[in-house]
This record gives sequence, structure tokens and C-alpha cells, in this order.
Amino acid sequence: MEAHCQHRFWGNARKCLVFWGTLAAAVTLVSPGGLEAASPSTDAIQSQITAHDAAQAQQHDTSSQQQTAHDSAQTTQHTAVQGQISTHDTSQTQQHLNITVPAAAHDNAQTTQHTAVQGQISTHDTTQTTQHTAVQSQISTHDTAQTTQHDALSQQIANISTGGVDLSGLPPTWDKVLPADNNADPCNSSRFKCVMGGEAVRDNETGLVWEKEPSPTLQLWPNARGFCATKTVGGRKGWRLSSIEELASLIDPSVPSPGPALPLGHPFLNVQSDAYWAATADATVSTNAWGGDFNDGSVHAFIKTFTLLVWCVRGDGPLSQY
Repeated sequence: MEAHCQHRFWGNARKCLVFWGTLAAAVTLVSPGGLEAASPSTDAIQSQITAHDAAQAQQHDTSSQQQTAHDSAQTTQHTAVQGQISTHDTSQTQQHLNITVPAAAHDNAQTTQHTAVQGQISTHDTTQTTQHTAVQSQISTHDTAQTTQHDALSQQIANISTGGVDLSGLPPTWDKVLPADNNADPCNSSRFKCVMGGEAVRDNETGLVWEKEPSPTLQLWPNARGFCATKTVGGRKGWRLSSIEELASLIDPSVPSPGPALPLGHPFLNVQSDAYWAATADATVSTNAWGGDFNDGSVHAFIKTFTLLVWCVRGDGPLSQY
């Protein structure tokens, strides 16, 4: 900047000297002695200008050399920096490669592992589905079997309630009211079932088994129990004289006299419209015992020395009566 300012100064000074030189020449033309007087001044100025130009050239050379040196230094620095950048880039590229290659290998390994795990999951799911299907089939089969069993039990219960099933071997419940509803075959109605070769009848309301055809022979009460205990019916013993409650269970009080007061549609034979002994003694009069009258459907006490009919029964009974 300083050299530039000096250059402008001397350039302006040079222009001034030229101007004054021109002016002096014009004066010399006017004044004959002026030329000689002005010549030394012009030479001096010209000398100064020449010296200034030389100095300027010297300065320009110096500045040019400095500029060249600066440019050379800048180029060297740029080259050095560019080399560092190139080295850095190369290092970065190598580092990236060092990271990318293991990363790619890791990704491949992960993909392989994921594929293997997915295959195991798929196999597990397939196995689970198969097992669930098998279990579901078993459950369905079980449910069907349970439904069948429940239906069968429900039907058996219904049959028990209506008497449409063989109740042999079942204990008496006395909670059913069953009709003798098979006029075509009285031995196979809801209430009554002929058993023991047709020589006995099971009452499905009580579970008791009665002689199908009771004896027409009259008996004293003390002999009545022995008469049943020794009897054989259907090839079997084990008969007894019934309690008054058991005997009364056969009576249908809706049947009018002269009876016999048995349920309509019953399968019994030769039942008389008369009184039958029971094993139950009269608790208030020791000489009396209870009996059931199939003429009018009543129950009452009779003197033990009377002769009444006997109807034997088989099955569990009130042992306190004997």
C-alpha cells in the first residue's frame, strides 16, 4: 500500500515537472535569456524523475519477488495441507472399510440367526397348532361322549321317574307317583314289572317285590309271618309279611267298594276284596295287629285271633316289625 501511494505521488510530481517545463519553454520563447536559465532546472527534474522510476522499478521487483515467495510458500502450505487431507481421507476410508466389513459380517450373522430363530418359531407354532388341534379333537370327543352319557343318564332318570326302566337292584325311594299305564301288557307298565319268571311283581314306586298271586288261604296273625318266611315263589325264598305301610302302598283309595282297591291296570291275579294281615302290631292294644282292607281301601287294627288273608313281599323292610 505504501509503495502504491509513493508511486502515485511521484507520478503526480512528474506531471507537475512536465507542466512547469512546458511553461518555462514558453517563457524562453518570450524572453531570450530565459532558455539558458531554465535548462538546468529541467535537467534536474528529469534526473529526479529517472531516479524515481529506477526506485519504483526496484520496489516493483522487490514486491514481485516477495509476492512470488509468498505464492510459493502458500503453494507449499496448500500442498502440505492437501496431502494431510488426502492422508486423512485415506485413513477415514480405511476406517470405514474396517467398520463396514465387520458390520456386514455381523448383519449376515444376525440375518442367519434371525432366519434360524424364525424357522424354530415356525416349527414350534406348527407343532403347537398340531397339539392344539389334537387336544381340541380329544376335547370334542370327550364332550360328545359326556353329552351321550349325560343324555343316557337323563333318560335313565326320566325312566326312573316314569317307571320306563328296569329298577331291579335299586333301593326304594318312595318319592315317585307312577301310573299302571300299559293295559295291553300290565306286566310292563311304568309302575309294575313282572319278575322272577312272571311269579312276582316289582312295584317301581317302592322297589318292593310282591307275589303276583297271593294265597287265598286265611291265617291267624301269629301264623302269618311264619307262612311267608317258609314260602317259595319264583324258585326263591326270603319272603316276609309286609309292614302296614308297605301293604297300604298297594291300596288305591280312589277305587270304590267292593274293590279290590288296587291301581287300575295292575298285573296281580286273584286279589280278594278282603282284609290282609300286616306284620305291624297295634302299639296301643297288644292283642291287635294292623291290616289293609282291599274291599274299601281302609287300614285298621284287627284282633290277632281273627283269620285274614296273607300277601307276602320280598325286599328290605322295617326289621323292628319282626
